[in-house]
Amino acid sequence: MKKFRDKNALIIVDIQKFFINKYTSSLPGKIANYIEINKHRFDLIIFSIFVNNRQTILFNELKWKACLKSPDIDIVPTLAVLSKKYKLVKRSTYSVFNSKDIIKLLIKNKIKKCIYVV
Repeated sequence: MKKFRDKNALIIVDIQKFFINKYTSSLPGKIANYIEINKHRFDLIIFSIFVNNRQTILFNELKWKACLKSPDIDIVPTLAVLSKKYKLVKRSTYSVFNSKDIIKLLIKNKIKKCIYVV
């Protein structure tokens, strides 16, 4: 009898222009390389980006006004082409785990296991 593996997803979290600096600048290239080598291992690949707005706790309680619009919310150029090839989900929740759109995608695609790149 053939045993089927659980479906899995790769979720790349917030690799957008605002969060890239001298300490994180090598990450987009490493992530792109990882995806190219391992894309066949995933049933679903999701890129999430954080988009702040006037209703978020970060905006109202912490008075954090970044990530409201482009260029802050733009996916870094190294990953922009890949994010168009796979799923791109914008979210305004602090945690990717609270994103209704991501949860819907996982349920729709019957994903049982997630690998996160943060």
